[in-house]
Amino acid sequence: MSNPAAAIGRTRVRRDILAPWPSQAMLGLLDRDPDGIGEDDPLPLGWHWLYFNEPLQASRLGTDGHEARGAFMPMVDLPRRMWAGGELRSLGPIRLGAPAELRSEIHSVDEKRGRSGRLVFVTVDHTVLQDGYQCVHEKQVIVYI
Repeated sequence: MSNPAAAIGRTRVRRDILAPWPSQAMLGLLDRDPDGIGEDDPLPLGWHWLYFNEPLQASRLGTDGHEARGAFMPMVDLPRRMWAGGELRSLGPIRLGAPAELRSEIHSVDEKRGRSGRLVFVTVDHTVLQDGYQCVHEKQVIVYI
């Protein structure tokens, strides 16, 4: 059996230039004018999820379609993972058209027992920075079942 808690403190940094196109596509999906957002406009809260995506080779994917466990997320010997909760705080605007950085850290790994058996909760802290300033702080809780 692996030791998922060994991943606590593991960090990853991803950088991206926040091109307007993904946000414009989201506006179109929401049946709003895609030209309603552009360079230097603030990114709506939560839309940072459209950015910082790493293209992965199929050989680097797990059976659940996410990046294979152990690369960043801990090695957990349970078959499924689900979103269990989170928090999202805006600390300042994120500007489109400019470089930004996403810093992620495994904050905690907690094993519990539920009616369905063993559960492992992994809390990941994410911070989006632009020009050295924190813009968004997000806590994600993932449960493995």
